[in-house]
Amino acid sequence: MKQYIFRKIDGSAPSLADPVWDSVVPAALDCYNMNGREGYPATTVRGVYSETGISLKFETDEKPQDILSRFTAYGDPAYRDSCVEFFFNPDPSRFDRYFNFELSAGGGLLVGLRKDRSDKCAPEGDLKEFDIEIERTKTGWQAKLFIPFAFVERHLGKFAEKFAGNFQKCGDDTVFPHFATWNYIDVPSPDFHRPEFFGELTLG
Repeated sequence: MKQYIFRKIDGSAPSLADPVWDSVVPAALDCYNMNGREGYPATTVRGVYSETGISLKFETDEKPQDILSRFTAYGDPAYRDSCVEFFFNPDPSRFDRYFNFELSAGGGLLVGLRKDRSDKCAPEGDLKEFDIEIERTKTGWQAKLFIPFAFVERHLGKFAEKFAGNFQKCGDDTVFPHFATWNYIDVPSPDFHRPEFFGELTLG
């Protein structure tokens, strides 16, 4: 099981261009066992937290001609576009559910609260509270997502210092459908909704 530590920062959620990210250790989404093109797209994520919530910065080298960007609203099926994702259970000792946050290259965000793939609900939300930033680069694209502690507490409960989750990259309808993860998911066909394969996350 992989481990990742979210670094504590002062102030509000950092922007994509904030230099704080330069000193944050990245996690590589380097498990490609659910599709056959090893190493593409190469994707990393950096995570920090403040008094108000968790911030994530994803960077991927998905080629500009491969990027699919159609969905832009809260509740859209972001996973069908070029997409980065964070699934997490804020306290596995107390909760048997997890959140799935799925962010498309167009800024669309799909959020769910689930026990598994079939047992789910869609928490009410608004794009503004997640402070999303998307930027195309010469070699791919990057995204910033802020997850307020207040949102998580409103729909489930408080984070523990040690919790569980996984980072993912996908694109179901892209020219090259792909399914990459940070922590290995030991299943033969694509399925990110497997909390038994979450890695260990820490609010450091």
